[in-house]
Amino acid sequence: MPDPRNLRASDADRQRVADALGQAYADGRLTLQEHTDRVNIAWAAKTVGELSPLLADLPVAGPAPVPGMAPMPGSVPLAVAASQPLQLVSIFSGSRRQGDWTVPAQINNFLLFGGSHLDMRQAAFTSLDVVVQVGAIFSGVDIYVPTGVTVIDETVSIFGGVDMSGMTPPAPDAPVIHLRGFTLFGGVHVHGGEYKSFGERLGFTR
Repeated sequence: MPDPRNLRASDADRQRVADALGQAYADGRLTLQEHTDRVNIAWAAKTVGELSPLLADLPVAGPAPVPGMAPMPGSVPLAVAASQPLQLVSIFSGSRRQGDWTVPAQINNFLLFGGSHLDMRQAAFTSLDVVVQVGAIFSGVDIYVPTGVTVIDETVSIFGGVDMSGMTPPAPDAPVIHLRGFTLFGGVHVHGGEYKSFGERLGFTR
């Protein structure tokens, strides 16, 4: 069996490490410069072994963010971590959640010259009342919600805005998402129901 540390890192591996570093910065464990330096190293890494040291001095919640690397001491089980707010910080970088993941009752999403992709269509919700707190400065946020979910826009926009497309009628017992915070030279795009490509929205199909 090859040494896992010598395996080539994927973009998903790099993204998981970048997300963990963003959480550490939000918790005050890393300075802005330390966060920036480590994220740059993460995205330049070619192997899993180059990614592992970036988290060696940090408590990482949930499963190991890099294949072949054991969870750090003091790691929090996913079921416990899911009840805590999800902290996403993207500074000259991006964050992504999609597929099978757990949506907590609150998501704090701060972006500065960054991007965020939150796809909740296959996710498990822990609450029927979800708050997504956004601070988007020169940044963009894309949120995909399942059919029947209601999104209430409570944001403040300065040279920015929030738009929603494809929203479906509210379904009984479906989650309600409160979108709060602000956009400054940025935008939030909420996509309801099934995703359609740009070409499909224009009426072009294969």
